[in-house]
Amino acid sequence: MTDLSKMSDDDLKALHQQRQTKSPADMTDEELKAAYQARSTPAMSMGDKAADMAKSAGIGVAKGVIGLAGLPGDAAELGARGLDRATQYIGGKLGVDVKPRADLPPDYGSADIQKAVERFTGPFYKPKSRAGEYAQTLGEFMPGLIGGGGATTTVSPGSPQWVDALALCASPEYVATHR
Repeated sequence: MTDLSKMSDDDLKALHQQRQTKSPADMTDEELKAAYQARSTPAMSMGDKAADMAKSAGIGVAKGVIGLAGLPGDAAELGARGLDRATQYIGGKLGVDVKPRADLPPDYGSADIQKAVERFTGPFYKPKSRAGEYAQTLGEFMPGLIGGGGATTTVSPGSPQWVDALALCASPEYVATHR
């Protein structure tokens, strides 16, 4: 690592000029390929990808449970914001000056619950691959789907619906259109 504090101004300017990159429109195909490969992450092995998907799915389920638990707090704050906007709108139409309410973070909402959980567990695992991101998203929906009744469908791991959801997210067509 270069100690920048010991470099002269001219040396710093020269170093800065070296680091300036061309616009993609001004690059040749070979330069574009090299720049893309330099920025891309190293390929993961199938085992690493499977482990990433498993960890991500588990965190997704935890986030889904937290989302359901925090739903009343989140909905209450969003409802209060909506009522405030409606009151301001109607007040404006009637010529009444309505003092706007400050938007607040939801009390006991999903963000508060996740922060409380992370105080004990540490930060939640972050997916390292696109497949891990899909697995986390599927996991986030699982708590809302399990239990059935009403507008939800009973889905459990291994059920036809679960297999269909995994197949959809793993299909090349889905991946190509949802990048």
